[in-house]
Amino acid sequence: MHKSKIFIPILLSLVLVNSDAYSSVKALGMGDVQVAYPQEPTNAAVNPAILSDLGNCWEISALALNRDGTTTLKHNSIPGMNGKSNAFTFHTVPGGEGGFCIKLPYKLTAGVIAYGRDAAYKVKQNKIFPALGTSKLGLEIIGAAIGPFVSWQITPCMSIGIGMPYSLHRYRLKGAQNIRPFSVEPNHVSNRHYQYYWTIGPTFGWLYHLTPQLTLGASYRYPSKFSKVHKFDGAIAGHGKLHLPSIYRVGFAYNFCRFNLAADFAYQDWRHIRGAHNSQFSTAKPGSNKGFAYGINHIWTLAFGADWAYSEDLTLRTGYIYINGPTRRSQTGINSTFMAIVRNIVTVGATWKLNHCSELSIAWEHGFSQKMRGKTLSYPPGFGGGRCDLRERRDILGLSFFRYF
Repeated sequence: MHKSKIFIPILLSLVLVNSDAYSSVKALGMGDVQVAYPQEPTNAAVNPAILSDLGNCWEISALALNRDGTTTLKHNSIPGMNGKSNAFTFHTVPGGEGGFCIKLPYKLTAGVIAYGRDAAYKVKQNKIFPALGTSKLGLEIIGAAIGPFVSWQITPCMSIGIGMPYSLHRYRLKGAQNIRPFSVEPNHVSNRHYQYYWTIGPTFGWLYHLTPQLTLGASYRYPSKFSKVHKFDGAIAGHGKLHLPSIYRVGFAYNFCRFNLAADFAYQDWRHIRGAHNSQFSTAKPGSNKGFAYGINHIWTLAFGADWAYSEDLTLRTGYIYINGPTRRSQTGINSTFMAIVRNIVTVGATWKLNHCSELSIAWEHGFSQKMRGKTLSYPPGFGGGRCDLRERRDILGLSFFRYF
């Protein structure tokens, strides 16, 4: 196996980690549930049909994502590879979201939404990996999306919607000089200028008030086919195609007295994304269609949330999220920078009503520290083999201002 084959996990780590992480601050405080519970315009990024229930309003928010994680490699035969490495030299990444919606004739509601948490990471290892290069490895992927969303209230109880966001990402890799001789595109691997790549892809949504207390919702995000990352297509499986998968979501919300309960289920299908689905033990050259990747099949998420109107001015929230996947114990070596292993997340939040039109919200999401012990042979044999263990912890803090007009 070529030395270059440790390289793929680092390439895709940032795109995959947060591909389904966007939500409003109110939703963030109650487990990111938002498929069937309209609260703010940015909920439409998940379910566009929600806009019909919001009316004329706008919001703006600021967020900070903090991650901490380590990689521990044992029993590797290559000098300098064994030991522990901090995967996140840059711990905190700031971000922001916002949007507005307005009622139109013929029972239509339209809005524009901007969000950036679907790709916002900087990773820099604090250790040199001799199999990769002679300097510390660094990777940056910063992304944002903005676009129009429209919903139509078909009946007093049912709405449908569609969104067409434009997503722009920026990519750069450094510190992988030793990979070039083995790549299908030796000059398109590492230490080049930033590469910008984009996509436009629809999201469809449905919302139905089954009873005055019970609301059902569903949405579907069409697979996002980004433009090629040409400057780094010698390393990314599929010749530089960093696509994102389809996402299916269903949810419900139930109101009684001063409480609201909600739950969402989301499923991401990665089986057709070569840069994520291919196994780390593939012997094909990096950058080719059969080049190895993370071995991801699918990811599913189950979220629960609740809020309580403590008074006319104060609402309290809490929630829980469970994530199944994407990292498998047999693939920890190739996921040593991906580091998406957090499984259990709790959230809390609150909203203070400033007046009859304005609200201020705060939320905190904590992903408990998770350890994953790799299998005996969880690091590619061509790089000395051995066992790769991972650990990750993450937190998100958000603050938003919301106003009706």
